[in-house]
Amino acid sequence: MQEAAYPSLSESLRNVYLLQVRLCLAQDRMEVLQAKAPVRALIAAAPDVESAIRQLADAFVPEETKPACAAFADLASLPRRLEEKPEHYLTIVFRALDGRWLLATALPETYAADGSLATVLALVRDATPQIIERRTAQQNLVHAYEQLEESVNILHSLQNIYFTGFYVDVVHDRYKALFVAPWLTEMTPQEGRFSTIVQTYVENCIFPDDRAEWLQKLTPAYIRAALQRENLSLVRQSFSIDYRSIRHGQQRWCRISVIVVDLDASDCASHVLAVLEDITEYKTRKLEQQRRLAEAAQAAQQANAAKTEFLHRISHDIRTPINGIQGMLHIADHYPDDPVRQKQCRDKIRSASSYLLDLVNDVLNMSKLESGNFAMELQPFDMDELLGQINPIMEAQAVEKGV
Repeated sequence: MQEAAYPSLSESLRNVYLLQVRLCLAQDRMEVLQAKAPVRALIAAAPDVESAIRQLADAFVPEETKPACAAFADLASLPRRLEEKPEHYLTIVFRALDGRWLLATALPETYAADGSLATVLALVRDATPQIIERRTAQQNLVHAYEQLEESVNILHSLQNIYFTGFYVDVVHDRYKALFVAPWLTEMTPQEGRFSTIVQTYVENCIFPDDRAEWLQKLTPAYIRAALQRENLSLVRQSFSIDYRSIRHGQQRWCRISVIVVDLDASDCASHVLAVLEDITEYKTRKLEQQRRLAEAAQAAQQANAAKTEFLHRISHDIRTPINGIQGMLHIADHYPDDPVRQKQCRDKIRSASSYLLDLVNDVLNMSKLESGNFAMELQPFDMDELLGQINPIMEAQAVEKGV
């Protein structure tokens, strides 16, 4: 018989494998090279190779795994399958009844004079640590892929809001561009010193009046101080700067937000996101709201002033008929037995009361004053009648003051 390339394989691997057997194909016999006593007994009781394999499967392999193991150990096709394999050996991984993962390997050992395969080594070892390690690595790879996919989705979401974004290592004053607007590409390297890109943007993109805040607040020292733990909360994790820029010949309002990613051992910002967004529409709406509020405030002030003026005037107007009524009552008390005087006093009191009622109605109708709906009306009137209504009201005060 011609020896294969593995003359001493069974000896050198004795301490690695749980089971080593030799399959003698021509004799249909299984020789035990290494196995525990119960396994040796099972194999010794089997009349042929197939019976030995079946008994081993019944003892150690769960039902769901038996078909795959049977196909692997099929003796009729074994020589052909070994020949077809470039590496000239076959393997199968399966789970045993005790939960361990086992690796079975079949490889040619010797050939007959006619070149046919004479014996095959079948080796079984415990591969549980390697399988667990491989599955853990696969799970880690899947997790890493999911995280990468999540990061990509986050970047896409950020690009829907912001036109440029940087990941900044504040401690080392370095940045990496996550995404950059087309109009900033030429002046924005993919990575570099953060203070350098800030200076570039200040010189080329920022209105002169807004540059000082950029230069003050976008330094590593300021960022670390502003975003240290004691200044952070569940709500506040960032700070921002609103500034004006020129794009395509038009003024645009923009905002750069600096968002903390993590803190270092000193509880200061270590890495941040610096993202830029266009807030022109927001600023326009805000300025329009401020304009409307200013107009409303001015209208309210005018209404207040008009109300104050009205109350100031009406207080004098109300006092006049009241004084007239008091004067007529005083005259009536002075001439209790003069019916003519009594009637004159009652008529004048009635006229003053009617005038006073009109004034009170005007005061209660303040809605016209507050809404600004003052309307001047041109109506004919009788001057003598008007003076006749006013004279009784003013007469008592005139007499009291000797006019």
